[in-house]
Amino acid sequence: WKNIPTQGYTVTFDGGNECSGSMDSENKSDFYGELILPECGFNPPTGKRFVCWRVGNDEYNPGDKIIVNFNTTVDAIWETIPQQPTTYTVAFDANGGTGNMASVNNVSGNYTLPPNGFTPPANKQFKCWSVNDDEKNPFESISVTSNVIVKAVWKDVVASSYTVSFDSNGGS
Repeated sequence: WKNIPTQGYTVTFDGGNECSGSMDSENKSDFYGELILPECGFNPPTGKRFVCWRVGNDEYNPGDKIIVNFNTTVDAIWETIPQQPTTYTVAFDANGGTGNMASVNNVSGNYTLPPNGFTPPANKQFKCWSVNDDEKNPFESISVTSNVIVKAVWKDVVASSYTVSFDSNGGS
């Protein structure tokens, strides 16, 4: 048996310097005995999330019980939220050509442009890709920092055969 103290102990919840909010309603003075740890009411620091409560060297979850028989500080423990890589979609526009080229999802950083897979419009041939109004060649790398539409650029077909005639100028 232990005598109940005539004056209880103080329980203070501490979120640390980086967080905001308050747990004043959970702070206790003149307290003794079993305490059920509440949910964290602090606003987490930017980029962090609540992990658990720490009392001394021991860690506890909300709902766990602790025995308060001395002045006690209950510290909120935070962890950095892992950054999810941001990914984007690279879509292809035939720009008057026909056929389909599948969009490429989950692109982040550099992306190598593929060869043209569209059928050109009549009397046209593939010239290059247009990416944000910049002309790029297949196998050239682009930096993808947002969703991108890669547009086919066509040029006129240059005649590949010519008719040549000779004038004998009166001769045979």
